[in-house]
Amino acid sequence: MLQAPFKNDPNALSALVMNPEEPSMYPMEMPDQLAGQEPLDLAFIDSMIPHHASATEMASTAKMRSENPEIKRLARGTIDAQSREIGGMIELHHQYYPEG
Repeated sequence: MLQAPFKNDPNALSALVMNPEEPSMYPMEMPDQLAGQEPLDLAFIDSMIPHHASATEMASTAKMRSENPEIKRLARGTIDAQSREIGGMIELHHQYYPEG
């Protein structure tokens, strides 16, 4: 499940991770691009949140539409794990980079 401050407002998470101005809705830095960013930690967090959000959306689709119980279990696990990690990254972002 999403952690504070997004656990009660999933739309807030969508606003954070989905920017229609981006060429890709889910931009992710490639390792060499990430290595050149400053501060690296913030670039990593800002890259991984939309990446994980994309994974949860794909897993949600698989969970709803697959008829394979193993895929449904995998999808549920993906949703749970990636949502926890998104929450943790948001908390780190707020803790170490409160200005933005």
